[in-house]
Amino acid sequence: MLYTILRNILAVLYRIVFQLEIIGEENIPKEGGVILCSNHRSNNDAIFLAICQKRPITFMAKDSLFKIPVLGFALRKIAAFPVKRGSNDIGAIRTAVEVLKSGKMLCIFPEGTRNKTEEALIEFKTGAVFVAYKAEANIVPCAISGKLRPFSKIRVEYGKPFTVEKTDVKPDMNKETERLKETILELYKK
Repeated sequence: MLYTILRNILAVLYRIVFQLEIIGEENIPKEGGVILCSNHRSNNDAIFLAICQKRPITFMAKDSLFKIPVLGFALRKIAAFPVKRGSNDIGAIRTAVEVLKSGKMLCIFPEGTRNKTEEALIEFKTGAVFVAYKAEANIVPCAISGKLRPFSKIRVEYGKPFTVEKTDVKPDMNKETERLKETILELYKK
């Protein structure tokens, strides 16, 4: 409920301040567990993804955000959950798999932090691909591009979903993560 109210308020505000271009919405499955994986350049990225998507999104967010009184309360109310960055946070991985197995959409920023460099993308962590593999969920790659200035154009482009196939032999998580990175890079550079 709070998620929908906040999303609708922010959608109005952000559509006034930015020219949003949404491409590839048809690539997002209408139901079932899906991981939305996007580049991460700004604190506004989660808001852009939420307002450009009809399905509610559960966000994995760094644990320090949950320690900020008002923000932490709001994050919990919109079904976000904490992850300890830089560690193998088994609890966060279990929560992510549960979210997906319950048929919800989960957002993970595979870079693990905001990219403050001049590079299009920084190194990806393997967590998103590992969670997708464990949950047998689709990954939808996404790229957010544009200058974060009032009245500028922000483009949110969704790529075709793919899966990390469950086989008798565990797939190479680094190779699958590189495939995800290359797909997002292609979307970003369009």
